[in-house]
Amino acid sequence: MHPERPKILLVEDDQSLLELFALALEQVGEVQAFSRAVHALPHIDEADILVTDLALPGMSGLELLDYISSRGSSLPTLVITAHEGCPMMKEVLRRGIPILKKPFRMHTLLEMVQELQAV
Repeated sequence: MHPERPKILLVEDDQSLLELFALALEQVGEVQAFSRAVHALPHIDEADILVTDLALPGMSGLELLDYISSRGSSLPTLVITAHEGCPMMKEVLRRGIPILKKPFRMHTLLEMVQELQAV
């Protein structure tokens, strides 16, 4: 069980969506928001939950998941994407990681993060 206000690591390369998602997620936790996965790496050990876009410049969301996995971490994760059916999305589904497809309603994002908190 995670703390009442989990530390949420958010990675989204679209600046307007990053700000929007961060604002919404502040309702359920403390948010650290980054536009690049590589910038989020030093903060992984502090996080209780990861919310990441799949298609990111440089290090993709899938590569971020691989990095976390290689460290032996089982950080509860929600992947958000607009790229339905792409090979990366199929791999995320194969791993059993929940995916939220853009566009979505903010209450759906919050509900899914709260479900991860209960894990």
